[in-house]
Amino acid sequence: MKPFKVLIYEDEDGWVDGFKFILVPRLAAEDVKLVVLHRTGPSSLMQDLEWLPDLIIVDHDLDLDPYFGNELITQIDGDPQFKSLSIYYCSGGESIESLRKFVKDLKGAIYCYTKQGDELGDAVFAKGKTV
Repeated sequence: MKPFKVLIYEDEDGWVDGFKFILVPRLAAEDVKLVVLHRTGPSSLMQDLEWLPDLIIVDHDLDLDPYFGNELITQIDGDPQFKSLSIYYCSGGESIESLRKFVKDLKGAIYCYTKQGDELGDAVFAKGKTV
């Protein structure tokens, strides 16, 4: 199985467990092994990036430094080892439009999703199939 490494910044362990519960079998059917590194805060960003994730998911409601997105983009911008890295910014309570306003000034590709419904899971699944 090909590993698909997802770095998740999320303060709700239950959400991460549910995320894995839904996606592990879907990706396994595609011969992809979901490997998750879960953090509840950004304090280990440099160390986390050394893990070379394929995808980063950042929860909007996480009590982060407001400049965390800028710091994250600065660390990966122009680095060839991160050229195919995607960042998914999500929230359980905010609309996609409000999430887009929050990240609009960040350079780089950041995709916004809500946690409701299947859109985020489907996007992660589609990305995982490409590793």
